[in-house]
Parts: sequence; structure tokens; C-alpha cells
Amino acid sequence: MFNIKTALFALCLLLAASPIAAAEQPKEGSVEWYRLSENKVALDVKIAECEQKPQDEREADELCRNAKRAQFLGPPYEKVREPKYGF
Repeated sequence: MFNIKTALFALCLLLAASPIAAAEQPKEGSVEWYRLSENKVALDVKIAECEQKPQDEREADELCRNAKRAQFLGPPYEKVREPKYGF
């Protein structure tokens, strides 16, 4: 009986943790991915690459559209930390 409970508990932990891990990493080339600060260079390179393409190709390319949207939206919102007053 103890082994079944342990196995069920481990299974529940795995199922609970898997959506959290998947939600943390946005898909490469998505708007959310381009907005991350560590992907700033990739955003700049993609914008420069898209500027060289004709208008029709630029509008058809999903990565160009995502990079342009990410550039327009700017970095993602970060929650403001509350000040500490020493209370």
C-alpha cells in the first residue's frame, strides 16, 4: 500500500510541474521570446534582416511580424517591488 501511495504522489508532482516548466519558456521566434532582454541582439538582427526584404515578403514572414510587434511592445512588464520602510 505504501508503494502505491508513493507512486501516485510522484506522478501528481510530475503532472503538476510539467505545465509550469512549459509555460516558463516561450517558443523561439515568438513575440514573447523576442521581448526578453537576453534576446535583444536576435531582435535587432531580425529587424535589420527584415528591413532588407521587399514589403510583400516582410508581411508574409511570421518571424518578421513577430520581431516588429516585439519592437513595438518593448520589454515585458516587470512587477514593481514595493519599497521597504523599515517597519
